[in-house]
Amino acid sequence: MQNSSLVGFNQLLVVAVTSWLLLGCYYDRADHLYGQGGTSDGGGVVLPCDTTLVVSFAGDLLPILDTHCNNCHSATAPDGGLDLTSHAGVSQSGNVGSLVSRLRLPMSDVGSMPRNGMPLPECNIVLFELWIAQGAPNN
Repeated sequence: MQNSSLVGFNQLLVVAVTSWLLLGCYYDRADHLYGQGGTSDGGGVVLPCDTTLVVSFAGDLLPILDTHCNNCHSATAPDGGLDLTSHAGVSQSGNVGSLVSRLRLPMSDVGSMPRNGMPLPECNIVLFELWIAQGAPNN
């Protein structure tokens, strides 16, 4: 009888230790915990976006647009009639507020951009907001 109690205790101990080890292997990601509110320091800490930058249309925004937007919003018949390959098209959309508002929509919204893609990192959206606040210069 004593031997069967010891076997039961050992089985319970194995289950408890295994459960503890498996539950302790959870991998937290900063973007899951804190959203996309900034950039990572590489160690999982989310840092705020730099809001002191002077944003360059050609140097900062155009590469983002080329990577995430201009597959659809360029050429002779851009989606939604919005050509984001030039300063004129981007500043018009930015100044009326539709560009940033579309980027900020939840991915579940049919109007969210980029369509069928991952949302832009928060700091990229902040660059557009800063550029608009700086008067949307053609720099």
